[in-house]
Amino acid sequence: MRDRSTCSFGTLYPLGGPFSLLIAAAYTFVGMDSVLHAPARIVPSPLRERASTEAVTSRWEWISAIGLTVIVAALHAVRMLHAGGLWRDEAGAARLAMMPTVREIFGLFQHEAFPLLFPVTVRTWMSMIGGGDAALRGFGLLVGLAMVGVLWWNARAWRTVPLLSLSLFSDFPFRF
Repeated sequence: MRDRSTCSFGTLYPLGGPFSLLIAAAYTFVGMDSVLHAPARIVPSPLRERASTEAVTSRWEWISAIGLTVIVAALHAVRMLHAGGLWRDEAGAARLAMMPTVREIFGLFQHEAFPLLFPVTVRTWMSMIGGGDAALRGFGLLVGLAMVGVLWWNARAWRTVPLLSLSLFSDFPFRF
């Protein structure tokens, strides 16, 4: 049975395997191998401290995240309405998507810098909605809002809210 009064190297570096052996060898080489068996310190758990303020923090996190989501959606809408005409790469993607057959899209695809699914998706959008500038900007708005939805979905999988990612994403529509 392990002595609980000392701290083993595995509890200091829980990665284990060759990494732990490498660190242990380095500590021994520099003469600090006594650190590996130093008495264990009891560190207060941050989870215990957070439990008392979790309801308040959680509420403010939710309010902030929902507010940021509204701001990001509004900024995407503003970008869609005031973006102007299509840029050269956007026009090229729209032209590629308007080819008469999908086979021609595959034939001309070697000159493009985006994934193959993109022109096929734009082609489907253009066949359903239309091929004008406003319709393609609407596609961009839909993709941007879908990305916000993915941020929320990912954050909820980790039982949190996407505060940092939403704040970084808030000025994204105006960077390009």
